[in-house]
Amino acid sequence: MPRRSGLPAAAALAVFLTLTAASRAAAEVANATPSPSPSLPPKRPTLASQRAAYDAADYVVTDMGALPGKATPGGGTVRVAALGSHPVLGLPDLDTAAGLVTLPPGAVNPPHLHPRAAETMAVTAGTLEVYIIDSDSATPPDRRVVRHTLRPRGVAFLPRSLLHGQRCVGEEVCSFFAVLSSADPGVHAAAHRLCDAPTADVAAVLGVDAAAVAAVCGGGGEAPPRKRRYPNLGKRGGYKEET
Repeated sequence: MPRRSGLPAAAALAVFLTLTAASRAAAEVANATPSPSPSLPPKRPTLASQRAAYDAADYVVTDMGALPGKATPGGGTVRVAALGSHPVLGLPDLDTAAGLVTLPPGAVNPPHLHPRAAETMAVTAGTLEVYIIDSDSATPPDRRVVRHTLRPRGVAFLPRSLLHGQRCVGEEVCSFFAVLSSADPGVHAAAHRLCDAPTADVAAVLGVDAAAVAAVCGGGGEAPPRKRRYPNLGKRGGYKEET
């Protein structure tokens, strides 16, 4: 009897079923709707691209004295380049502000602090007294008051969030240039009439002793008596010492 060649029937059937299943799986894959790829977060702009968004002229102030001035309660004028007026200063790798303060002889830049910035100030004209009240150094009335008198090219470093101020003590107009370590430094001012109060009251508010009040307020002990206007003293608009 002649011998039959080829696969046995069972083996042939197994091969057929395997090929059929593979073909069906391939068809299902081809016809399947592709699943959406996961969305990627937007790319953060690089520092270089942020800087490039500003013109070359945005990086300079050719004359700080030409900026709009704001009168201070103590008789001076402040001109500021900060985030609101110069957005370039808010760049992450810049984040700074600058100011120019002018004080006539005897005028003051009243006590204030910057909650978000330290300040470096350089005197450019006149003789300027600068003070800092270190509110963290001790409990009232023993807080430390750092006080210096500076002339042109003198520099003072004022820590963040500490009360400080300046007084023009010479006979010439004083001016100083300040750089702050934040484009939005903020400013909290003490009441500009604070030094009109009795020395003991000023000392209680500032947490310092009477000698420090004399230094801060420019007096020689007790604060000078307040003057109150009385319109009916014979001379209109005259003053009388308050007793």
